[in-house]
Amino acid sequence: MLMAGKGDTSGAIVLLRKALEIAPQAAAIRLNLVRVLISAGKKEEARSELDNLTKLGDKFAEQDEVTRLKKSL
Repeated sequence: MLMAGKGDTSGAIVLLRKALEIAPQAAAIRLNLVRVLISAGKKEEARSELDNLTKLGDKFAEQDEVTRLKKSL
């Protein structure tokens, strides 16, 4: 997220995807990936990741944020 904050969204996306390869169930990492994808203008990829988070339902406490981000796309 520091990389994305400094404007290196492509580098941040690469690192977040690698983190998800190691921990595919890490919903918080996936949500951070969504945020960076949105800031990079990659809305379709962000929607796909948001769909994955939506499927978690109550297992992921940040569903309100997921819904908010979906509406913003």
